[in-house]
Amino acid sequence: MSAIFLYEDGQGEIYDQSGNDAMDLELEEDVNSFHLETLINVRRYCESQGQEEESLMKDLVTRMENEKRLKEDKDWNILEKQTNKVNRKTSQLQEEHKVHLISFYDEHPQSR
Repeated sequence: MSAIFLYEDGQGEIYDQSGNDAMDLELEEDVNSFHLETLINVRRYCESQGQEEESLMKDLVTRMENEKRLKEDKDWNILEKQTNKVNRKTSQLQEEHKVHLISFYDEHPQSR
């Protein structure tokens, strides 16, 4: 069995070393077309890894910024939600509701 080398022309077409279209090749019976599909899938996987690297880099930069801020301001809470606290809706529960709920749970701890 001889080896067949396939090349991509950069436009999504696959050719052999003679310039013939890879889909026109008459393969021997023992050669499975599964191998060509596997090569294409491996290439797509390798290309997608570049996008994952960018995502990991953004995560790393965010972590470094958080670490720097934590070193500068010891009281900064990293778990505090960073939201727009100026333009948000006011709480629907007033203080009397909160007091009632706290006293209720204090009197009936099994209701938690």
